[in-house]
Amino acid sequence: MKALTLACALFLVAARAVAEAPPPVDAAARAEALIEEGVALRLAGRESDALERFRQANSVAPSPRAVGQMGLAAKSLRLFVEAEDHLKRALASDGDPWVEQNRGALSLALSIVAKQLATLEVRCATPGASLQVNGEPLPLGKPLRVLAGSVRVELSAPGHVPWRRDHVLTGGGRVELDAEPVAQPRQEPLAAPPVAPRPTPPAADERADARTPLFWLSAGVGVVGVAAGSYFGLRAMSLAKDRDAVCPDARCPTARGVELDQDARRAATWSSVGFGVGAAGLIGAGALYLTRPAAPRAGGVKPGLGLAADGARASAELSF
Repeated sequence: MKALTLACALFLVAARAVAEAPPPVDAAARAEALIEEGVALRLAGRESDALERFRQANSVAPSPRAVGQMGLAAKSLRLFVEAEDHLKRALASDGDPWVEQNRGALSLALSIVAKQLATLEVRCATPGASLQVNGEPLPLGKPLRVLAGSVRVELSAPGHVPWRRDHVLTGGGRVELDAEPVAQPRQEPLAAPPVAPRPTPPAADERADARTPLFWLSAGVGVVGVAAGSYFGLRAMSLAKDRDAVCPDARCPTARGVELDQDARRAATWSSVGFGVGAAGLIGAGALYLTRPAAPRAGGVKPGLGLAADGARASAELSF
């Protein structure tokens, strides 16, 4: 048991020694070669390729020189947020020969980069909220370094209306925002529109009532027409009798006879018109009566009175 414990302790010591040991010579040489290649690319104006070489060098063998070169290349590419981070890390490495030799240039580059940036802090207590600045997702509740100028701050949370603000950030300035998204109103289901009731067709007695005025009008016209026809007919007969008394012959030489003849003819014409109108009215009334809707019959006994050869006779009709 003691042997196993001693072996574990020796393994941990060896592992720590390997972790703290300087990188192998070939790794350091490889990183140095990548840095020299990156410097040459910067001199050729190929800043993007140079930044990639410096990143590779720092990955192979991390060093303040590689980080500082990354900061300078990022500054030339206007990647100011990344450049500021690299330059600050490089300047924080005290005792590095390359950093001490180029501290003035690194500090000047950092001051230039800082003027292009502003500090933005957005606070929000809504659960599940997420932040975007100019479309880039960023963490909430901590100071952020963002490019100075016009920025759009957007915050979204489940069940809330998106929160948006536009701000103009000045270089070296600081803006703090407290976002409070508004909960979305609850959507109530739309009620179905009320269905209009279908109109009830009129009952038979209502339809009969609607035809009643027309029936009586036709009947009245028929009665008046017959009465007028009868009056003018009787007058025509009376005028014709007077004419025949004045003019017994077919030809009537007197003015009185001619006048009576004309009056008799006019009365006969009006009699014909009256009988025609009366007949039309009575026919129309009869048609309306025959085509009327059948009304329900009430049950009961209907008394009646009739005439017989041997005298008056009473009768009763039982209906159901």
